[in-house]
Amino acid sequence: MPSYMSTYRFRLKDSVSRKHLVRMSWAVNTVWNYCNEVSMFAWRRDKKWLSAYDLHKLTAGCGDALGLHAHTIQEICREYATRRKQFKKVRLNWRSHKRSLG
Repeated sequence: MPSYMSTYRFRLKDSVSRKHLVRMSWAVNTVWNYCNEVSMFAWRRDKKWLSAYDLHKLTAGCGDALGLHAHTIQEICREYATRRKQFKKVRLNWRSHKRSLG
């Protein structure tokens, strides 16, 4: 058995994958902004904090239209509910291609 290790390098981004990544980031930002808008509406109307479960029910079925997997959408909703609870705010910042959260 040799005592050396081979290292491989792979390029993850190229000209084709950039378009795909931009499309997916747009879809993620759309889900985040929808959660933000629905949460503000629920707070104004009922003075109720929406949980991640409530957001899951509201975003069910939109994966095909946005091109995202259902688990990805649920994870976005869970992250939104966690951050809103962490910072104790009714509304978080909107996401766009210029102001992304990482």
